[in-house]
Amino acid sequence: KVRKFVETYQIKYPVLLGSSAILTQFRSDKVPTTYLLSQKGAYVRKWNGPQPAHIFIREIEKLIDINEPRP
Repeated sequence: KVRKFVETYQIKYPVLLGSSAILTQFRSDKVPTTYLLSQKGAYVRKWNGPQPAHIFIREIEKLIDINEPRP
């Protein structure tokens, strides 16, 4: 079901299929849970439950702006 959902909605980011071990490791009991990680894989932010796309976009833009080299 998850693969079909990802294909149908053309999701381009990694989707982790969870297990009880994953839920424990990432300390989440909500579905969906979305994690924002830096390009180096560091934890930045977590959202529980569905969120509108503009929320993610805003946070990603902040992260990119912080990491952009200054002239």
